[in-house]
Amino acid sequence: MPVSDAVLSVPIDWHDTDLWPFLDELQGNILKGHGRDHTLNHFLSFDVTMLPQVKSQIRAIGTQTTSALRQLNEAEAFREFQRSGGTNIFFFLTAQGYGKLGKAPPPGEAFARGMAKRTLNDPPSAGWEAHLRPGIDALLIVADDSVLKVGNAAAALTKGFAANGIHILGIDAGHALRSEPSANEPKGRGIEHFGYVDGRSQPLMLLADVQVEKTQNGGIDQWDPSFGPGQAALVRDPGGTTPDSYGSFLIYRKLEQNVKAFNEREDALAEALGLSGDDEERAGAMVVGRFEDGTPLILHEAATDPNPTPNNFNYAGDPKGLRCPIHAHVRKINPRAGSAEQRSHLMPRRGIPFGDPNRDLEDAATFPQSGVGLLFMAYNQEIERQFEVTQHLWANDPTFPDGLAHGADPIIGQGNQPDQTWRPTYGAEGGDRVFGFKGFVTMKGGEYFFAPSRGFLKTMN
Repeated sequence: MPVSDAVLSVPIDWHDTDLWPFLDELQGNILKGHGRDHTLNHFLSFDVTMLPQVKSQIRAIGTQTTSALRQLNEAEAFREFQRSGGTNIFFFLTAQGYGKLGKAPPPGEAFARGMAKRTLNDPPSAGWEAHLRPGIDALLIVADDSVLKVGNAAAALTKGFAANGIHILGIDAGHALRSEPSANEPKGRGIEHFGYVDGRSQPLMLLADVQVEKTQNGGIDQWDPSFGPGQAALVRDPGGTTPDSYGSFLIYRKLEQNVKAFNEREDALAEALGLSGDDEERAGAMVVGRFEDGTPLILHEAATDPNPTPNNFNYAGDPKGLRCPIHAHVRKINPRAGSAEQRSHLMPRRGIPFGDPNRDLEDAATFPQSGVGLLFMAYNQEIERQFEVTQHLWANDPTFPDGLAHGADPIIGQGNQPDQTWRPTYGAEGGDRVFGFKGFVTMKGGEYFFAPSRGFLKTMN
């Protein structure tokens, strides 16, 4: 029996064997992150004069794509037996790619037009990195636990591309950054190049993950991360081969980080607010909404080295932003209001840093000004409702969410934004300072993709 909309409206129990045909059709990494520390992301163009060969290559890739079912089984085996699952492979198409293949794309104006033609306050696409400008047909992601493994797997997969009408426009390499390992986080917590814990707050679409959050990670009574996959990510695949054929839109943005300038501006903000000693760290926490170790500023005035990183909180008791600024990054992109309308805009994120993963994150003398950042990726059910709202109407809008001009998101806000307003004393009004914090993350290019069902790829004709 095909999976029903009702089943997909709440977190699913993937151990239910009735769901296995659906999970075997669905590409992995959508319902849960693949967890590999290294990726090679290949941006592809199809030669329309060689479509039979191109389609043959896609069929071959389709047979090797990692299904959601395989990924979840491998993750369980790793938890129980420390047995690695090996290489993960995922394949995506743009609207242009669908057109070249003569296939009907999934619906949506944003997908049809592409990221460069949307109103996002992004830099002009002519200045994007060449391989990330309009003209991409497909994206191939290869992921594994070591640089050597992912390189070997990618080389084998792409060996016949050039002779069969698929051209590699460019490759982005992703390398996870992690904190020191701990009992609760044996691989360490994921962090980004500014040094902050990243990726903690996610929509959880698997019942097992919700149960862990509820019983082991602090509860869900203040913020419920439970989402149905049919609400947060999944779209029926118009080219699917079974009633269980689903896919998801993928947002891809390469965001370069100027770590040196960011840290210098953090110091300048602390000085402008009169913060000294241990309290200087609060300047950065006001920008991000968390301290570097993941301590939420709404809960604590200073870092507490929490483990696991707290997620069970909201901002209801801080409507004026006296503890956590309303424009702080994690508050801006998830106000945690709990309303069905606001929750409908949230999306599962699957980004990974790029740049040297072995650099000294503490040595200010070697902080990079370019060449490092985040390969932002997020799955959407509806691009206009999810990504475009959170980027353009939330992060970029200085007046979101209460209509007052607090300022744009200091991390990912795009465009020429006014300076933000900051309060020096934790939990108290007064002493407001206007201080600009922006421009340390540069969008270098990106596109909207769709992750088709595996059956669509395997039967490409």
